Amino acid sequence: HLHDDDRSSIEAAIKKTVSDGSPYDARYRIFLDSGELRHIAAHGQLVYDDNNEPERLIGVCVDRTREQQHEDALAASEERYRATFEQAAMGIAHVGPDGSWLRVNQGLCDIVGYTAEELMALSFQDITHPDDLTADLELVQQILAGELKRYSLEKRYVHKAGHTVWINLTVSLIQHADGSPNYFISVVEDIQERKQAELALRRMTHQFEQLFSSE
Repeated sequence: HLHDDDRSSIEAAIKKTVSDGSPYDARYRIFLDSGELRHIAAHGQLVYDDNNEPERLIGVCVDRTREQQHEDALAASEERYRATFEQAAMGIAHVGPDGSWLRVNQGLCDIVGYTAEELMALSFQDITHPDDLTADLELVQQILAGELKRYSLEKRYVHKAGHTVWINLTVSLIQHADGSPNYFISVVEDIQERKQAELALRRMTHQFEQLFSSE
């Protein structure tokens, strides 16, 4: 009934227990007569005869198939989340209630010019344009006070190279089980090109207005 891929490890575990008397502790897979695969956790120890020679191995086998399926599903879900987080075209970050960066993806690093390690040593306050910081902090306080579930804000980051970058920021709060703040999820969209196009359009409109007013 033992899965072929687990046979050598189980044999090695039994030999070790017999040789040094250590408790037997192993996990393996078996096939039922129906062909169904089950996950087993086995725990045991040696019993010795009157001559202090190993006589038999006693213990228990626990069917942990459900637990294993849950662990596998959780691992798969975490992998999907990690891939989404890391490979997203836009910036994604986990931010502490104090503004410190807890986790950042490459998309955010590309927007602001910092490496992940460099960002971890900073806070969002450190790279937010001073003229936009007050509005952002007020919205953060409203979320922490329970007045908002999330907020969106167009603001500027200061790039590592010194220039400003317009972004659209969407923030929501993840809470602990007791309702206290855990961390923010921040989604950052680079809107620099759109802002530049809007500025160019405003300048063009202003020039036309001046031209027509002079005529």
